[in-house]
Amino acid sequence: MAVLVSLTGETQFIQCVCSCSKGYLLKPNNGSLLSSATIRLVLLQLSLHGYGLSPSWAFFKWVESLPTFNHSLHCSWTMIHILTKHTPFNPAHQLLEKISLKNFLSSPSVLNALVQTHDDPDVNSHVLSWLVIFYANSKMTQDAIQVLGHMRVHGFKPPLHACTVLLSSLVKDRLTNMVWKVYQNMIKAGMFICTMC
Repeated sequence: MAVLVSLTGETQFIQCVCSCSKGYLLKPNNGSLLSSATIRLVLLQLSLHGYGLSPSWAFFKWVESLPTFNHSLHCSWTMIHILTKHTPFNPAHQLLEKISLKNFLSSPSVLNALVQTHDDPDVNSHVLSWLVIFYANSKMTQDAIQVLGHMRVHGFKPPLHACTVLLSSLVKDRLTNMVWKVYQNMIKAGMFICTMC
């Protein structure tokens, strides 16, 4: 019975947030209903039902401003997907960089869990490509290679730019054997890389 009451309260909270369509209109005393799952549902509801990007982003930032709350990895990943889908890439990049340094995003089990929460292959490919670029530029080449491998396993084709950044990073680190392995895997995946450029 207690579960039923809690679910009803959570459902009412989500409906209330979505009906006012501005996350920042909520009172901080509603914090007791702010579970990670609830926040994720609110973000999805706000973005999917014609509310657009602004209310989702405002709600995300409002929750982030609460003194005792930290967004879960799934909430942040959901917000990155919403931002990417609505194409304000700069906030999406910043949020991705923030979570990629403190969470083990390159781990196959973490990536599997995150990628399965969103079924849009274009957005998943975009976000994972940014992750490859970020890790390669941060001299975290093993992480970049793991993310690239995960993309290949799940059928996501990374853009040429992500592959070039990774190959360039490997060359700068003088990891010649790894350059050839990554290059051959890209050829097997059907990517054409111009060697004359």
